[in-house]
Formats: sequence, C-alpha cells, structure tokens
Amino acid sequence: MSAWVNIDENWYLFNEFCIMQTGWVRQDNVWYYLDESGTMKTGWLCEGPNGPWYYLDLNTGAMLYDTITPDGYYIGSDGTWKS
Repeated sequence: MSAWVNIDENWYLFNEFCIMQTGWVRQDNVWYYLDESGTMKTGWLCEGPNGPWYYLDLNTGAMLYDTITPDGYYIGSDGTWKS
C-alpha cells in the first residue's frame, strides 16, 4: 500500500516497496505531480518549455480540472489551462 510522508514540511509518496515516487501519480482518481526529488508540487506547473500548464491545489496538491483557479483562470476537463 502506498503512503504519503511529510518530511520537513514537504510531502512525498512511497509505494508498497518503500520506493519514493516521482512524476505524475494517480491515487484514488486524483492526479498529483511529484518533482524529480519526490516533493509534491502545488500551484502552477508548466510541463515542458511551451506548456501545457496545470494547476495543483495549494493545500492538497491535487490537479484541478473543469474549474476556475483561485487566481481566476479556467482549467479544462483535461486539467490544462485554457486561455
């Protein structure tokens, strides 16, 4: 079973073999992004030099979709910012 661990006020996800996860991870139908150091990211995330842009909830790290961000931008059903 996977487990979230808070270390020095950063969240990390370890799988059932105690291996730290990185990149996009889906858990309980929610997407999260863990950077190359394993830290769960929050806020705006640009994937690649030209996007797309995603918004990760500031409190939970969950990728938002089909909603408006706290700063007023529309996020589509695929989780990307729509201009």
